[in-house]
Amino acid sequence: MKFLNKHTILFSLLSVNALCQAAFAEIIGPAQVNPAYVTPQLTGQVQQDRNASDFMQANSINPKTAQDFFARGLAKFKLKDYTGAIDDFNQAIDLEKNYGEAYLYRGKCKKALNDKRGALADFEYSLRLNPDSAAHYVKSGWNREQVRDFQGAIQDYNKAIELNPDLFEAYIRRGDVKANISNYQAAIFDYNEALAIDPNSADALRKRAYANYKLKNYRASMSDHEQAKDLYQAQGNFEGYKSTVDMINLLREITSGKRR
Repeated sequence: MKFLNKHTILFSLLSVNALCQAAFAEIIGPAQVNPAYVTPQLTGQVQQDRNASDFMQANSINPKTAQDFFARGLAKFKLKDYTGAIDDFNQAIDLEKNYGEAYLYRGKCKKALNDKRGALADFEYSLRLNPDSAAHYVKSGWNREQVRDFQGAIQDYNKAIELNPDLFEAYIRRGDVKANISNYQAAIFDYNEALAIDPNSADALRKRAYANYKLKNYRASMSDHEQAKDLYQAQGNFEGYKSTVDMINLLREITSGKRR
């Protein structure tokens, strides 16, 4: 059995941020995504009010049309009633066979229920109905990663970039796939492209730093880790800051000859 060290695990966890941004982009469009609002910190009362509103909507709709079933399914999805949401999305699809959003959200529900292959099938069908959606290709690429179809994932990210050359998430995800198959030099190329779009992305800097670390480019890795550390500190991201400091200390040991 292969065991992962803590730095590899930390690198893998970073991919979650890119996925969250891609999913948010599906709703409002990638050009409008502000990472600060991907996971808003709501007060307890505001969150309770929103949950209550979703509950009221989920239970007050008397669905007749495909749009009605989709609206109720979406309300259940927000409440994390994924099984109930799937039932409503099924009804919407029965009434309107080419309802792309219904396939998309049914796929999200299946993914939440760990039905990775079912989710991938829905995302692929949604893509066929919306072939010009770069964010959909990012979602499809992520799900291909989950079933270890890495070449398929790279092809999806290629298509997303072809449709939207400024889509930060596509470069990050494609770089992550390449790093996961140990093609670190190619991963660095993608992280460079991502950083050209958002030079202040601490996650992108740390991913590039990790790839350089694996290639034993310790000076470049140290530089990126130092920049990422400062950005994490400014953002108040304690976990990112601490793990970056740990890597900086490791690199100092390596370059000083204390560790080989």
